[in-house]
Amino acid sequence: MKIVNNVLISAENTEAREITIPDGVVAISRAAFRDLHFLVKVNIPDSVLSIGDYAFSYCRNLAEVVMSERLEKIGKGVFRGCDELEEIYLPGGIESIGADAFSFCKKLKQTCLPNGLTVVSQGLFEGCRSLTQVEIPDSVVMLEDGAFKECVSLPDIYLPAEIVKIGDYAFANCHSLSAINLPESLVIIGRYAFQNCRQIPYFDLPECLTTIGRWAFAYCKSLKEITIPAGIKRIRNHTFLYCEQLETINIPDSVTSIGNSAFAYCLKLTSITLPEGVTYIGEGAFSNCKSLTVKVIPEAVDEIGDYAFSECSSLSAIILPRQVSFIGEGLFRNCENLLTVSLPERTLRIGKWAFFDCISLTACKLPDSVAEIGDHAFENCRNLHFLTIPGSVRRIGRYAMSGCENMTYVNLGEGIREIDDYAFQNCSRLSKASLPSSLTKKGKFIFQGCAELN
Repeated sequence: MKIVNNVLISAENTEAREITIPDGVVAISRAAFRDLHFLVKVNIPDSVLSIGDYAFSYCRNLAEVVMSERLEKIGKGVFRGCDELEEIYLPGGIESIGADAFSFCKKLKQTCLPNGLTVVSQGLFEGCRSLTQVEIPDSVVMLEDGAFKECVSLPDIYLPAEIVKIGDYAFANCHSLSAINLPESLVIIGRYAFQNCRQIPYFDLPECLTTIGRWAFAYCKSLKEITIPAGIKRIRNHTFLYCEQLETINIPDSVTSIGNSAFAYCLKLTSITLPEGVTYIGEGAFSNCKSLTVKVIPEAVDEIGDYAFSECSSLSAIILPRQVSFIGEGLFRNCENLLTVSLPERTLRIGKWAFFDCISLTACKLPDSVAEIGDHAFENCRNLHFLTIPGSVRRIGRYAMSGCENMTYVNLGEGIREIDDYAFQNCSRLSKASLPSSLTKKGKFIFQGCAELN
């Protein structure tokens, strides 16, 4: 071993199975024993006060560590990738443990963090796939990013009463985690914090909570019910994505926006009451909510993102608020039970695929404000019997009404300028359509397959 001024600089015997560090050494320097694949056991004397970053990292066969009782500091990644390490004793005098210190110790089963520790550092136990028990002292106030990420065997965990923040990815992919307490002091839940925690049926979110990061509960496939506390103003992107068992969610009046795909693929969510103060519903917010029957959207909403209600197969009727001016792309795509929809009087554009495959839709009144009907907008609306298209419309897109096989009559208002290719293709029962004199562009095959058109 190379020792300078009581600091162990490096181990020179690369094939030793057991190493005893000489008494008197006060510190082990950075990467001193890194990649010693033959090392099985190390004895660290009580004279050692600190272990430098990555000191024993990737010692693949290291199974036993006799720790210094006077140890104060463990650096970053010290035991990272020590595959055979099953258990480690941490003395009570340790004041700090660096990021990733025990990450990817695949056989580590249990440990007890020392009293006095205030932070569970970034990635501390990330990838510890065998970890089943860990004790966190009451002194801890923060779990940093990825602290327990991919601890796939961890069944439960108790968090101290003073924790204020759970960082990004803190418990992401903890597949076996079925129970966790969230202390009343908690203010922030980070991004992806509980993503893919498949076994947790319920989270009791504390009233002090002000921030829930995006993807925080995504893929929590056993989650059945949740109440959002009053301090939350935004439900961020993908927060509850693929919570397939979620049946009930209570949203407080403080919430003003619903992010992209916030509740997408919540297959059992039957109804939801949106607060009157909500002004924004993001792209795909409720897409593939197969059981959702919501009918009224708050009047304050002035923007609804593309595909927000696509694939909501139980949705039968909906009233859109007056402030909405754009019916986004694929907004109600494949809402197969949608019978009626009330469009706002100020609607300017109906996006492409907006009502594609709404096979039960029987009527849709287009207000005089509409200037464009996008490509495929009403394609395959098989039960749409008639449609009046006002003269305010400047363009009817490609395949816009294609496959509306029960449509018998379409009234094309004077002022329409463009009808694009295949617009009314295969409207097999269409018997009457009058082209306006204002038409400047007529696409090809716009009435192809309209056998009854006379």
